[in-house]
Amino acid sequence: MKTNVYLYLAKRDKKGIKIVAILQGNPINFHKVNDIKELGLPQHMEDQINQVKYNERMNWELCIESFPTFKDLLNVLRNRGYKNFPTSQSPIFYEFDFYTTNIETDKIVIKSSMIRKKY
Repeated sequence: MKTNVYLYLAKRDKKGIKIVAILQGNPINFHKVNDIKELGLPQHMEDQINQVKYNERMNWELCIESFPTFKDLLNVLRNRGYKNFPTSQSPIFYEFDFYTTNIETDKIVIKSSMIRKKY
């Protein structure tokens, strides 16, 4: 079942997020993206996202997560302690074809940790 997959920058001090792209894919839990190649995006998208990730590397982390609606994403982030959310789900890159670009969430390796809360 395909769902909205949100690729976003989360501020390390939890004072905001920036939506980078909204894609379609299989459901995936919270994951910090270290290597954008594992998403299987087209090369021009990879290059632009890597550039944003590189420019914002000191204060922001690139994360990926799937939710049915934007409000669900905001509710979960609010429960995690984040503040100062964007008022709309409009992403940084308007030229991406958001809802027709499918990503390969099956290739993403989620590192196991001792405690992980399922949402």
